Amino acid sequence: MLRDYSNVFFIINKYKFCTLSKNYLINEVRELSNSPSIRIKLINIAKVIIPIKNFILMRSIDDKIVFLKNSGSCAFCDLTKGNLNGEDLKNVDLRYAVLIEADLSNSILSGANLRNANLSGANLSGVDLSNQDLTGTILTNSNLSRTNLDGIILNNKDLTGVNLSGVDLRNKRLIGVNLSKVDLRHKDLTGVNLSGVDLSNQDLTGTILINSNLSGVN
Repeated sequence: MLRDYSNVFFIINKYKFCTLSKNYLINEVRELSNSPSIRIKLINIAKVIIPIKNFILMRSIDDKIVFLKNSGSCAFCDLTKGNLNGEDLKNVDLRYAVLIEADLSNSILSGANLRNANLSGANLSGVDLSNQDLTGTILTNSNLSRTNLDGIILNNKDLTGVNLSGVDLRNKRLIGVNLSKVDLRHKDLTGVNLSGVDLSNQDLTGTILINSNLSGVN
């Protein structure tokens, strides 16, 4: 007795079509995202959609921190004033995350993606940020005391009001950096490239500037 497999073949073909359509859409989105203008639009959409999603799911700051630790990603999340003190955040994705006044002191951030994150007013005391890519990262008024900044490109960075106490700045490149309201008293700036930096109204009492580059400094 012959069986009718027409429905089975229909379901298989439908599944194949759906799979192909999904893969096709994913590839199309990837292709489109290669365009700088479209990438910016997608980023701006994500900045709105992801916070709305978290709001709809009624995720609190603590919920989002748990999600971050479990998934390793909370890009675009609003973690304002979140308590991440001493947390192991190795290799987490925090691109475009809002971490205003968050406590990240003594946390482990090696390999973390902090590009374009807003760390304004955040406490990063005692954190090892060596070799981090801080492209687009906002650090104004943050606490970077005892932070390891080795290998970081800080050129033209806005460090207004940043606490740099206990930070080794020797031989660093601070070209064009905004150091307004930064306490530079008794800092060892030996070999630091400060070209283009505005040091007007700075109190440089006890500041060491041996072999530093002061070209174009105001």
